[in-house]
Amino acid sequence: MTGYQELGALVHHELSYYRRERDSEQHLGRRRWSLSVPGLIIWFAVITWQGPNIRFNLNYSWYATLALPLIAMGVATGHIVNERKNGTVGWWLSLPMPRYLLVLSKWVASILLTAQRSFYVAGIALLGIYAMMLNGTVSPTIVCHFLLNGLTWTLIMYCLVPPLAALGLFMGTLTYSRWKDLIPGVWLMLVATGWLPVAHPGLYLTVNQALTVTIKPAFALAVFATWLLSGFLLWLATRILTRVTGL
Repeated sequence: MTGYQELGALVHHELSYYRRERDSEQHLGRRRWSLSVPGLIIWFAVITWQGPNIRFNLNYSWYATLALPLIAMGVATGHIVNERKNGTVGWWLSLPMPRYLLVLSKWVASILLTAQRSFYVAGIALLGIYAMMLNGTVSPTIVCHFLLNGLTWTLIMYCLVPPLAALGLFMGTLTYSRWKDLIPGVWLMLVATGWLPVAHPGLYLTVNQALTVTIKPAFALAVFATWLLSGFLLWLATRILTRVTGL
């Protein structure tokens, strides 16, 4: 079996395990539906009630895409936590495959599951268009601008999904290793590293009052740097699993 086939088999196992766990714990599915469906109904009712009076810029709703990288980090950390919680760590680490493939498969699976959970963005688009219809501002031009803004924000956030997924795996692995006391220092280092792009976003993109995003050439360099960081974090997670893991 080639490396690609091994990786594909591991990713398929991760996704299948997630589906089996979701199906076996039916109360989780019921709780998810019991929260999401009433929430959607409430939003629909509020927009129907206040839609004719909405005058603020609906593009602000795309700030909800900022949750995508955080979802990726949480999903990735959960992959490591679940191995510990379910007592399958020994079996997982005893698989006759390189450690880097084990880590890489969880990373890929985390990205795919994040994409699966990002369908709420489509709900934002539909509710936004519905609000335009209610307040009489709907037109092909406005709708296209609204959807294009949403697509731009979503793609920008997806550029941050891989590094945040890698960070989630690294932190999850570090939490159950002999180096877990280093976690506060690692967080401080990460905050210091992320200070520049957060404090000076104008270096990479500009956002006008209509929330239209203009991407600068430095953005591509920043994305490349985050992908290099992803590789470094995955390599560190692999080293921890190989040498100093307490899992």
